[in-house]
Amino acid sequence: MNESMCVIEGPKSERAGNTLQLVLATVAFAACFAVFGSVSAMMPIMRKHLGFTPVQVFRLSQLFLWATSAHFIKSCCLGS
Repeated sequence: MNESMCVIEGPKSERAGNTLQLVLATVAFAACFAVFGSVSAMMPIMRKHLGFTPVQVFRLSQLFLWATSAHFIKSCCLGS
C-alpha cells in the first residue's frame, strides 16, 4: 500500500471531542444568526419608536460589537 495514501487517525476520544466542538460551533452560529436576523429586521421599527438617529444606531452597533469581541478575546484567546 502506498504510504502517502494512508490516513493516520487520532484516538477515538479526540475525534469525539472534535465532533462536540463542531456541533457546539454550529449551534452557536445558528443562534447568533437568528438573533441578528430578528434584531436587524426590527431595527427600522425600533429606531422610529425610540427616536434614534442613524448616527446613534451606528454607535450602538459599534458598542455591541466591541463588547462581544472583547468578551470573546478575553474568554477564548487569553484563557481568563
